[in-house]
Amino acid sequence: MQFLREWERWCSELLESHLSYPVLTYYRSQHERQSWLAALTTILDTCTLLFIGFEDISMPSVRFTFAIARHAAVDLAQIYGTPPVDSKLNRLSPADFARMRDALSEVGLQLRHEEDAEKRLYEIRRTYEPFVNALANHLLLNLPPWIPATKTVDDWQTSAWDHFAEWSPEKLDEITHIITDHRKKIPLRHEHEHEHNQQHHEEQQALDGSGREAS
Repeated sequence: MQFLREWERWCSELLESHLSYPVLTYYRSQHERQSWLAALTTILDTCTLLFIGFEDISMPSVRFTFAIARHAAVDLAQIYGTPPVDSKLNRLSPADFARMRDALSEVGLQLRHEEDAEKRLYEIRRTYEPFVNALANHLLLNLPPWIPATKTVDDWQTSAWDHFAEWSPEKLDEITHIITDHRKKIPLRHEHEHEHNQQHHEEQQALDGSGREAS
């Protein structure tokens, strides 16, 4: 609920700032996969999914977030004179919908009235996708997919030095997701010192025993 409120505020601020200062629309992120349009589209997608609904989850306030997000998309498309267009690329094909549904089920989220969920999702998508498509064409930006075809590496997980660095995107992903597999934990320094001291003590005992036998 708080997440939606924060994005509702963000959408209203985006609408106000970009209508007042249209040049802001052309500012680009330093990362090619990040943009205000991608964020706006993702929020619209999220609200649409919540409109369809999940079993045992009710979020009536989602309509406010969706309303201001769509308002921003429509008004910005209008201010730049970019009429709504249908994209040749379907952002959520039947195969992608099945993958998304399965991924949601794995984390305990079951779509309500699953038999016609895809159709209802498509009907709501038609109310905003033509506008974000128009903005994407105008600004030469890519819209995010509903579900990635492959696992992607976030920009913060990579650098120009990765080919000789000790870290890796997989290691960073492991750290941030707090994987508690003890076999993958990095031993602490004092553990090494304890093992070294224990080994030295055993070697010393062996030497003392050998010396006594020789005498």
